[in-house]
Amino acid sequence: MAFKSLSFFFLLLVILSLFTLSSQHRPRGGRQHDPSMPPDSFSSSASSSRFQPHISASLFFSSSLTLPTTSHYSDTMVGGGEWSLLQETIGVSAMHMQLLYNNKVLIFDRTDFGPSNLTLPPGKCRYNDEAVPQDCTAHSLLYDVASNTYRPLLVITDVWCSSRAVNSEGILIQTGGYHGGDHKIRLFRPCDDDQCDWIELDQNLTVHRWYSSDHILPDGRVIIVGGRSSFSYEFFPKNTFENSFYYFPFLKETTDLIEENNLYPFLYLLPDGNLFVFANQRSIVLDYKKNKIVKEFPVIPGEKRTYRQQDPP
Repeated sequence: MAFKSLSFFFLLLVILSLFTLSSQHRPRGGRQHDPSMPPDSFSSSASSSRFQPHISASLFFSSSLTLPTTSHYSDTMVGGGEWSLLQETIGVSAMHMQLLYNNKVLIFDRTDFGPSNLTLPPGKCRYNDEAVPQDCTAHSLLYDVASNTYRPLLVITDVWCSSRAVNSEGILIQTGGYHGGDHKIRLFRPCDDDQCDWIELDQNLTVHRWYSSDHILPDGRVIIVGGRSSFSYEFFPKNTFENSFYYFPFLKETTDLIEENNLYPFLYLLPDGNLFVFANQRSIVLDYKKNKIVKEFPVIPGEKRTYRQQDPP
């Protein structure tokens, strides 16, 4: 009994010692940004191992750039730190945004809402758009996190509520969109010499895709699922032996009248190679190779979980 009591107190002493040691070595707070320093000088510290810049979620609602200025995420999470404005305006609203492997951010917006506030380089324009006959403004840009600079890009067709995936080479594959863009396949290959721009392929999607979802697959291809009134899925690139698209009745079954409630379905690749698909309140496991549902999960009660619309498709 005495031995057990001694062991207990010894263990308690070890735990208290470890706790005290960890408290002594805990960071007391991140390095604060001097407000007198310009944003450029602060963003150049992004190479530091203690600071990784983030672009705020405000990008999705405005055309300005902001950045948290603490060197520890934990400080920001508990209320410390501050935000710095990197750019008063970038001229393009970030309806879509993708971080690339070379620490640059691809930003792009719908094209059918009129000119943007960012001019394209001389000689570059879009023609016969739904909004204006000739548009020489950019609806996309590439932001360099390290240098806090950006340059305009030329996206031809409307990317409004399109979908995307990044392949194993780091190339962005952007599919679908609105009006003239709803069948389009676009590529963006990252570069460091400021020469890269959007590429629109001659090859089109088989079915119009607006509010669809994309996911990279183990074989390197991308599966494109759903969209408004598009109850099917297809692949890019396509294999010669497979169908151009596959009817997917699960998406029709999960479509509500008027509101739909199954746009941008949630996709997750499972360890066994099958695809988890969630739409509305229902979820299934799809064997996309055999076009077969192999498992269905219980319906989630309460509100609908995926994107909704209130206007007719």
